[in-house]
Amino acid sequence: MNEIVIERSTSRLASEPWHAITVDAVRRRVGSGHDGLSPAKHARRLAEVGLNRLPQPASRGPLIRFLAQFHIVFIYVLLAAATLAAALVAVSVI
Repeated sequence: MNEIVIERSTSRLASEPWHAITVDAVRRRVGSGHDGLSPAKHARRLAEVGLNRLPQPASRGPLIRFLAQFHIVFIYVLLAAATLAAALVAVSVI
């Protein structure tokens, strides 16, 4: 039985229009059939590559998440307006 090796060359993949590849060509390239991978191929690829999961992003603590809420220019404008309004009220009381 001929085993098809998945080619991981980025230069070849970048030059091909991936959206124009036929389904049969994709099946041949990844070594799959009409019914998907056989259980043996599935187990082998799972052992070689692992689960198809994205890495977990680094979590930020609650203080950093709170401070990130103020990282918008409009928030700075609102804080400046509030400070100016408080200063005008303090001056008018005197």
